[in-house]
Amino acid sequence: MFADKIVPILLYLTSLVGITAAASFAFLGNEEVSVGLSNAFLHTDGLVDDLRSFLQRSRIPLSNINSIIDYAALDAKLIFDGTEYVTEDALKIASSFLGFYSLHSKGLNESNALTGFESALTEFESKVQPISLDVQSMLDTLELDLYEQSDTIEGGITSAIDQLDSFTNQTTEWQDTVYQYEGQEYGLRPTRRVIVMSIFLTSFLFGVLGLLAILLSNNTRSCSRFFSMLNITGFFSALLGSLAMILASALLVASFVIYDSCQILNVVTNDFEPFVGEKVAPGANAVFNDTNLAVAFNVNDKIDFQELLDEGLSQIENVNITSSFDLVFDPLRDIQSMISSMSDTALDVFNQATSSNLTSCPFVDIYNKTTMMEPWKLHRTEDLTPYIIRDNFGNATSYERIGSEDSGTYLNRVYNAAGVCSASSNCCIQATSTPPATCTSNPLESCDYGENCVFPCSPLKLAIVEGHAAFLSLYDRETKMTSDLGVICPDATCPTNEFSQTYSNLTLVAQLESYRTKISSTRDSLVSLASTSVGEAMYEVEDFLCHMNVSFVERRYSKVKGSICGNSFMGLEKLMWALWVLGISLELVAILSHVLSIRLSDSRKEKYQTDLEDQGHGLSRMDIY
Repeated sequence: MFADKIVPILLYLTSLVGITAAASFAFLGNEEVSVGLSNAFLHTDGLVDDLRSFLQRSRIPLSNINSIIDYAALDAKLIFDGTEYVTEDALKIASSFLGFYSLHSKGLNESNALTGFESALTEFESKVQPISLDVQSMLDTLELDLYEQSDTIEGGITSAIDQLDSFTNQTTEWQDTVYQYEGQEYGLRPTRRVIVMSIFLTSFLFGVLGLLAILLSNNTRSCSRFFSMLNITGFFSALLGSLAMILASALLVASFVIYDSCQILNVVTNDFEPFVGEKVAPGANAVFNDTNLAVAFNVNDKIDFQELLDEGLSQIENVNITSSFDLVFDPLRDIQSMISSMSDTALDVFNQATSSNLTSCPFVDIYNKTTMMEPWKLHRTEDLTPYIIRDNFGNATSYERIGSEDSGTYLNRVYNAAGVCSASSNCCIQATSTPPATCTSNPLESCDYGENCVFPCSPLKLAIVEGHAAFLSLYDRETKMTSDLGVICPDATCPTNEFSQTYSNLTLVAQLESYRTKISSTRDSLVSLASTSVGEAMYEVEDFLCHMNVSFVERRYSKVKGSICGNSFMGLEKLMWALWVLGISLELVAILSHVLSIRLSDSRKEKYQTDLEDQGHGLSRMDIY
């Protein structure tokens, strides 16, 4: 009899072990769900706290910018006011270079100064003009992006501060909501634990009840009671098993939903644009790819004066303006020496003629450029020429200027030496306005009349007059070039009228010197921006932009997602499998109870029939039924 019970007992024990193991697994799963939800609430609360701190931190520089933007605009105006020269003068200087070449290209070629002139122009374009562009860019930023946009910036910042304040208040409401849901969930945990464990405990009790019914089923007197215990065990085991499987199926569906949701979140966070639209997507994407929020929404473009000014300062603060301009001045000074030597050769040739000191032409004068212009100012020891002047009635001539004669007429007069007689006859000095009746002189005596009067100094005088004219032409070109160049000023009329009327009232060098002085002053003002309210605004903007990184959202989100898709999901999975094991175990108990109930019922009938027969009632099996 007991041997017949071994298999059912073992099956019952197996089911009870399964129920116990499932209960343990369910307990762990339930606790893991609780841990996951606790972590999710914790990190959600942390996310809200971080967001509130971020908003409050972002408000500080914006508030500071709002309070100083008007002062910054006024300081910016003080800097860029009157700086139109930066571009205008640079263009005028470039034009003056071209104008100088246009007026003096021939002189530049003749003096071999063209290469140096081109070098100066190249240095101006490559060294000075970039400085002009950088300075002008900063001035434009101060004027266009700061001064003219100050009202817009102020209005935008005021609106942003209002939104930040509203958002900050909203975070408090969010945090209260988080606390509310967390409290509700925390309050439900004991109930959830009791419900879950009650299902397993009840199932275990019914399993134990069925096991006891089997173990005690040999007691005939209590047979009907054990029969009822098996029926109750089978019924409730089937009922609870079905309920467990339904719950397990529901959890299976929930698991699929949660898993799919977690996978969808992975896809969504890669690119939000298809889901939230192109306006919100940049910010949402910035959160998850560690991009500055200001860059994502192009906020930096709206207050980009700080970045532009910083870039400009990095370009000009270490530039040596004096050195850059010297690269232009040096070749100009070099070509001045070339220009100044243009008339030197003509002067040397001229002095060779005027100081030849020949017997028949005793010229001993040496001129410089000044006395070439006014030869009567040449220092001489005598008042009159030491030789007779031709057609001067046998007289010398004065070294003094006669009337308003020009330098050429003066030289033609002073060096118009009389001739010499090549023979004694037909050669003499014409002492009167009428030719002499007899014209005889000793050979080699001075003469200015007669067929035998030769003039050895005439070629020399012609060379002197022509050399002087050539010198004047070169010297005039030299003077004009020097006057327009401006390294030195030969007279009070610098530059020439042609240059001043067409290009500039200042010489080329004077323009460069003036430009260097002014742009150095402007550069110094720009470099000193940090000491003005503009510098304060730049610092606050930089501070604002540097703290617009919201990667903390992604970090907190990952932890919340990990808590839900990790801990809670795995706990839910454990609950699901525990319920499946419970359902299977209970169904096994139900089936076993039903089979045993049938067997016990048959056994009872047989026993009852035997007892009746023993008592002699002679009831048939038909009577029993």
